[in-house]
Amino acid sequence: DYGAAKEVFTPMQTILGWNLTYDPENGRAISPVSRQWSAGWGGYVLFDWDTYFAAFMYGLYNRDLAFANAVEVTKGITRRGFVPNCASAYNIQSDDRSQPPVGSLIVWELYQRHQERWFLAEIYDELLRWNRWWPTARDSKGLLAWGSDDVPQLVDGTYHNFQAALFESGLDNSPMYDGVPFNPHTNRLEMADVGLNGLYVADCRALAQIATVLGKPEDARELQMRGSRYAASLNTLWDEKAGMYLNRRTDTGENSPRLSPTNFYPL
Repeated sequence: DYGAAKEVFTPMQTILGWNLTYDPENGRAISPVSRQWSAGWGGYVLFDWDTYFAAFMYGLYNRDLAFANAVEVTKGITRRGFVPNCASAYNIQSDDRSQPPVGSLIVWELYQRHQERWFLAEIYDELLRWNRWWPTARDSKGLLAWGSDDVPQLVDGTYHNFQAALFESGLDNSPMYDGVPFNPHTNRLEMADVGLNGLYVADCRALAQIATVLGKPEDARELQMRGSRYAASLNTLWDEKAGMYLNRRTDTGENSPRLSPTNFYPL
């Protein structure tokens, strides 16, 4: 059925099936990023954007598992209002940091494929809380930066430092961030990140569409306005000489010459 894409689809389906796990603690089916990782984390570990991407891949052939993974990772939202970088057995979460805001984008894509309104309604409130969290916790002069709060957590003992902020980026050892200071007073890296701001604008726009489907026009206007505001700020990261968007240091005001695929996210 997948024609020329069969050789790509088959290993993807095989890996998703191999990682499919029943979690008896919560009575649910989930697909952690790796069985090997799960074995060392008490039975399972759900990483934020990895699980949303798994849900998207499931959406190509299994609606129920797509919905299950998207719902479960979203319902793992912390008391402070963000979907955590990771969550494992026994209700252990990374309470200091989130991960790239891809949730609303993936949920909207799944809805367009499967047209189940209840699915949007089930996780809308959590997605909205998460969207509202970013400006309150990660805004630096109108642009978002990766960070980690001074909130101890049991996941890996890493929090409120440079490495924890990189964990929030989902790019745990990217050379993009080499030499960028972590500011313990603001809880953020001293860098406005093109990738984060691009994803956040996409999150606002996708969630506004979800709000419209659910008959929430005031929320949709709020999200559209916030998305437009950050889109305008994102455009200040355009560097005419380089011909692309560049990350910018928030302490020195200098553009970073280090490039990665995330520099193309605004496109």
